[in-house]
Amino acid sequence: MSPEQLPAFLKAFYPELPQRNDYRQACAIVESNIKQLPTKRSKCPREAKDLFVPTSKSDLLRSDKLLLLDCWRAINYATVNQFAGASLVKTAGVKTAGRGVYLSWDIINSMLKYPQHATRNKVYNALQLLRIAGFIRLAQDNELTPAGLKLATVSKNGVTVRKNNVFILNDFDQSDPKLIIDNLRLDLTTRVSKAIIEKILGRENAKSYFPSIKSGVDEVTIGRFQQAVKGNGLTPIATLNNVVDRLRKDLNISTVQARLYINQLCQYKPLHLAKLKKTDALAQGYDLTGFENIHSSQKLLVVEK
Repeated sequence: MSPEQLPAFLKAFYPELPQRNDYRQACAIVESNIKQLPTKRSKCPREAKDLFVPTSKSDLLRSDKLLLLDCWRAINYATVNQFAGASLVKTAGVKTAGRGVYLSWDIINSMLKYPQHATRNKVYNALQLLRIAGFIRLAQDNELTPAGLKLATVSKNGVTVRKNNVFILNDFDQSDPKLIIDNLRLDLTTRVSKAIIEKILGRENAKSYFPSIKSGVDEVTIGRFQQAVKGNGLTPIATLNNVVDRLRKDLNISTVQARLYINQLCQYKPLHLAKLKKTDALAQGYDLTGFENIHSSQKLLVVEK
């Protein structure tokens, strides 16, 4: 049964369940999205294939691509699954977009085809990448119905706390996978910092649609590494341990945070930063003058060729 047939089916067999008044439209959008899912031989844009389809078994990003595609499917299935009750977003307030959907770890995990490959952190990061590319976006207060506003907030000990869990599902062909392909490495183990999102989408968009992201590498640190990258050629910038230690001291953060910041910097493509073992750097033609005495397994921070 196709998603578009679901409203009539549910009405016939479960008349006691109240259907959301935007459910038929949501099902139509989901059916369109599912039909356009990329495969190796599909006619979808090349960027979408690069984002979702592994090129071969040796594709380094194979598992992350498959999980990202699984998350995208799960979000569409969750939209179809939420058929009862009131609409979450106003019809007039959302132009050329899908319907409101409430997303949480439990909801997405229950809809995944291969939940054994997912962790809470990887699903969270997949959600961030899908938001950057415009597959989904955070519903703004003026777009939410009273029911949506109730879901967007929760009361803890009498204090109202924002949850930011109500999203708007966009049409597949209105998204821009190039924002991820051109600017980010597909790494679901590392969150993208707010400063990097601001550089990709602009500060106002980041402020509006990513209010929950506050941590991560800042713009000043990105600027420092941009200067370090200039004219560096095939000479490593430093050992990874030295960079971690410098960040830890300069930013007054823990060693774990410093390593996470470097992962974020390596994820941002315009910096061209990568971590390589000494042996791999030597094999790839890097000039290791000054780094001869470090252990062969020790990692270096390099500018990619």
